[in-house]
Amino acid sequence: MPPEKRVFYKVSGGKIVETKLDESNWQQPAWNYNPAPSPIAGGMWDDVPLNSPVLGLAGDGPFQPSWDSLLEYEAPEWYQDAKFGIWAHWSPQCVAEAGDWYARNVYVEGQRQYEYHLDHYGPPSRFGYKDLCAQWTLLNWQPDELIARYKKLVPESS
Repeated sequence: MPPEKRVFYKVSGGKIVETKLDESNWQQPAWNYNPAPSPIAGGMWDDVPLNSPVLGLAGDGPFQPSWDSLLEYEAPEWYQDAKFGIWAHWSPQCVAEAGDWYARNVYVEGQRQYEYHLDHYGPPSRFGYKDLCAQWTLLNWQPDELIARYKKLVPESS
């Protein structure tokens, strides 16, 4: 996307406002850049803030932060007839069997994905995730075997 069409957002005065990237002052961080923790009151989980930096950003929902509020909720009929589901993601990150964060954590020293990548491919600064993607093929893809395994897991009533 051309730089003049890029849109960025920032928190200003307790609101999220549209802004432009100040390209004259922006610098590419080092490849091993690890930002400081966010000062969000609810803390973080995998670098994602647990609370919004702006109160009310998501609006006022139908629930209060209490068990009583949740217990008052009646699930819709379609939910009561919910089916069993399995999610699978077949991609280069499957090689390391390290979950969805492989493409990110391969660049974060100390992470298990980084250590795996270093041991098997060398420094990610020389052979990164994009290089792994270029070598990805469907050579060992066996969808029939996978579906057969899934069917063994699914309850008959689903």
